[in-house]
Amino acid sequence: MTFSTSIKAALAALVLGVSFAGVAEAGDRVFTATLAQPLSQPSRPIAGEAVWRCEGAACTVTSARSLGVSVCRQLGRRTRSVIIAFGAGDDQLSAEDLARCNAGREAETAQ
Repeated sequence: MTFSTSIKAALAALVLGVSFAGVAEAGDRVFTATLAQPLSQPSRPIAGEAVWRCEGAACTVTSARSLGVSVCRQLGRRTRSVIIAFGAGDDQLSAEDLARCNAGREAETAQ
């Protein structure tokens, strides 16, 4: 392999790597959780193997994965909050799923 061939191969690998990185980012969605009570200070809890950013009554994270009831439950535990809305865009948890997310927590937070 000559020097120019090596450079061409390296550039091709770089272009392909950038292309695949762009594909992974294209699938990312912003998930938002709304807490029933605002937090007293900003927080960065880990739920669903992701670091959330929470400030006031809003928590957000960007994820390529679908996040559902189990992640909602984890976030509620980490923030010690009842979650009143959870999802990405039009893909929000139903009232039934939110009830499962918060099961047992309403009594905890009332104490």
